[in-house]
Amino acid sequence: IASKLLIDLYGYWGTYTNFLSRRVVVQGKNGPADITDPTKWNIYSLVVNAPGEVTTNGWGIGLEYLLPKSFTIGVNASSDELADVPAEFQSGFNAPKYRVNTTLANNGFGPSKRVSAAITARWQDEVIWESDFASGVDPSFFTMDVQVSYKLPAQRSIFKLGANNIFNKYYRT
Repeated sequence: IASKLLIDLYGYWGTYTNFLSRRVVVQGKNGPADITDPTKWNIYSLVVNAPGEVTTNGWGIGLEYLLPKSFTIGVNASSDELADVPAEFQSGFNAPKYRVNTTLANNGFGPSKRVSAAITARWQDEVIWESDFASGVDPSFFTMDVQVSYKLPAQRSIFKLGANNIFNKYYRT
């Protein structure tokens, strides 16, 4: 829009019949499972079709605005959801409901405008993680990344120096 604002937008919705999922099965190591002692369990999961319909939907939006003196500011947000999976079935969907990134960057300053820099803030909602080996909640997180670059046009090269998670906040994805 007016050579200053870029907008990127998407959305989706879907319905699955016979959705492939997993069911956890507990079997005793030496006969019937003793539910009072987990050390005597063998845990398996079987691929099965979930009954009924399972639905999914999501959306995303990205905005990038060109500021004076080669600065840009951008934000993107997205969401993904899976619904109607029966409680006793594992979908393995493993996607956060919401994610947001915000970036402030400059793509040319200093002598001959060869230096560029960016700082990005990232936030992700908690994820209910399901797999054959472990299941649980990965908590939400916020982190920041930075990068500085120097262009060498004659060599058609760019040297980049960057750091992820500059505040050293531990998180899982």
